Amino acid sequence: MALPNLHNNDDSAPKLYILHDNESWMESWRPALDAVFHKDGYEEWFLDGKGTTTSQFQFDKPPPQGVFFSKGSGSAHMRGLPNARDCFTAVLQWLEFHGRLVVNGERAFAAETSKVGQLVPLGNFGLKTPKATAVFGEENLVKGAGIFLSSLGKGEGFWIRFNRAGCGGVHLCRSLQDVEAFLRSGQRSADSIYLLQQWVDVPTVFRLEFCFGRLLYAVQEKAPTGSPAGSTGAGVLAKKVPTSSAVAFAALTNLVATLVAKSDAARSKLSGLSVAVVVAWLLFKITGADASKAPGQGCAHLRNASFIRLLRPTELLQQCPQLKVVTEKAALLMSDLGAGTMALDVVKADNSFLVVDLNIHSNYNVDREKEHGLQFHETGAGGAAMELSKLLRTLQHSTNDLDISSLPGENLVFGIGFPPTGTKFLAEALQTIGDRGRHKKIFY
Repeated sequence: MALPNLHNNDDSAPKLYILHDNESWMESWRPALDAVFHKDGYEEWFLDGKGTTTSQFQFDKPPPQGVFFSKGSGSAHMRGLPNARDCFTAVLQWLEFHGRLVVNGERAFAAETSKVGQLVPLGNFGLKTPKATAVFGEENLVKGAGIFLSSLGKGEGFWIRFNRAGCGGVHLCRSLQDVEAFLRSGQRSADSIYLLQQWVDVPTVFRLEFCFGRLLYAVQEKAPTGSPAGSTGAGVLAKKVPTSSAVAFAALTNLVATLVAKSDAARSKLSGLSVAVVVAWLLFKITGADASKAPGQGCAHLRNASFIRLLRPTELLQQCPQLKVVTEKAALLMSDLGAGTMALDVVKADNSFLVVDLNIHSNYNVDREKEHGLQFHETGAGGAAMELSKLLRTLQHSTNDLDISSLPGENLVFGIGFPPTGTKFLAEALQTIGDRGRHKKIFY
């Protein structure tokens, strides 16, 4: 593949540029992009941190005109690309310095690649999360876990989550012995930052898929009572497998997570299923630990696809009207982060909903979309392609800096289009007094 033209060409018309770090993940997006932009209407920049197809740019020389859509992921380091995150950050800063229109820009990418960093924007918009604390360095993990355990109720457990997790990096602990066993497994966070997050015992997990501020659908996973949120099978397994086997559990979890992260086919097959489900089934096969006696545990979840269903927005809100507030806050969160795509994993606990995970980079659930006959604009890739096309048309018809009032009002992404809220009025006021935002451009 030839090196793309990273710099401005005055003769070239504005086009869409897709920034990504995984060739195979683009396969599910290209049909939608081709349908809306045609094959010559967009260009891919592969940013793997190795300079495979994109090797350099001159910072003071402007990028080409167009709309830039970032699909940088939080799991690149687990796919043998330890420098992809820094490469993405550098390119996004360059684009934003020159005032280019970036969807999923620097702030959104920062939220994608840091589990600890997600807590701030979530909290800013009133989205509740389980109790959590951050620990820096493996040598402080036991002490930090002891302090955190003392703040929890009797019998409660917690997750050790890797700050730079991507796929996997989640380990359930109920005691300091479990933490010590995890440390002996040798599994480590890439940046040595660990998030200790309260374990929530819930029956249901909803993955809410958003596109440009709009809720597309929710994938519901029914987890048996007593199973940790988002990790069906791990809770009962942690009780049944002795502490001495926790090392094997941690190592096997990391191995499966790495394999899933590297395989697009595996991600498609396991969409909606947690890594812990697969680990539970593997440990049952290897050790004979009988998790099948607990309803829904072990490989039963893998066999029974009825445990997962797709809910359209009207269906979801009829079943869970409290989620309406969550979706409204999520739209404002996307606006603040400059995010065009986002997924939230939420659980219901004590009559309120908690957000247990956030992903900016989402490949959406393509198989489920097909099964439920969603129309093009209702799908993740289709909806995103249509919104990106609106932005590109606005840019193509503009001769100077974009006028806020000319942007689509229904587009809730900050820096791309503003809803009629305080955010819009603030941006207009700043523009009036000459402060165009970061780098003196309204698009950051």
